[in-house]
Amino acid sequence: MLRAHHLTNGDIVMCAVDERSAEDPEGDRFRGELWVLQRPLGTRGPVRLGESCWEGVAVSKQPGSTRIAWNQSTIDFTSPDVIVDALFGKSKILTGRIVYRNGMPEIADRRVALDERDVSLATPAVEAQDFRSLPDGDADPDDELIFSAYFHKGGQAMGVNLSTGSVKDYAPTSLFYEEAEGTDPAGRYTMVERDLAFVLFPGMVDIWRLSLDGSGTFERMTTFNHYKGFGANNPVVSPDGTRMAFGLKIEGGAEGEGDGILLMDLRT
Repeated sequence: MLRAHHLTNGDIVMCAVDERSAEDPEGDRFRGELWVLQRPLGTRGPVRLGESCWEGVAVSKQPGSTRIAWNQSTIDFTSPDVIVDALFGKSKILTGRIVYRNGMPEIADRRVALDERDVSLATPAVEAQDFRSLPDGDADPDDELIFSAYFHKGGQAMGVNLSTGSVKDYAPTSLFYEEAEGTDPAGRYTMVERDLAFVLFPGMVDIWRLSLDGSGTFERMTTFNHYKGFGANNPVVSPDGTRMAFGLKIEGGAEGEGDGILLMDLRT
């Protein structure tokens, strides 16, 4: 199981592998497929949606919406050929809605929202993170998709307007590694994993809050990597915007893994 996100109807959309690879189990994290686990949970098996998925999935938080975004990529960061994959591989973000026909979930309105070349010709991979509303006056509240552009200026937190296709860099002057994670439900900011070092691959990261007002302003939220061998990762903001859950990372093991879950009160 690679990812699990709850839809507003209570079902769970998952990125998971059908069968583990005996030859390359670490690479399984980049060979997932989309599934839906329906309510009541635990009473029936997941349903395959027929779409490959790479890294994270974004789900709409709007009431009644079953809109999702997911990634498809040829890049395997665990492969010894990762540099070649980055130079010549393909990566894109798709959106769609999960609909139910005769009680069975499937994907509708599938379309490509972003290709890595929409960021730059040198960007190897993009990853969806969260939907965001913009004050544009239209009827669709899921106006923008916050995403990460890997290796672009070190790694950037960006957004793509789902109506116009325009791409915005929310920290254009930063050359550090920044990976967008949990976005404030009100759309004011996104939490990012950030490494303040100029390295090809990020070291132990901490969590920062990046304003989405266009100012590029960061506020540090955790200081775990002030202590050797520790970091913090995978932040997510609660639906009411009052709390953040995040992972404690102890050095060792695969990137993205956590060694505990902590809560932070954002009201103080």
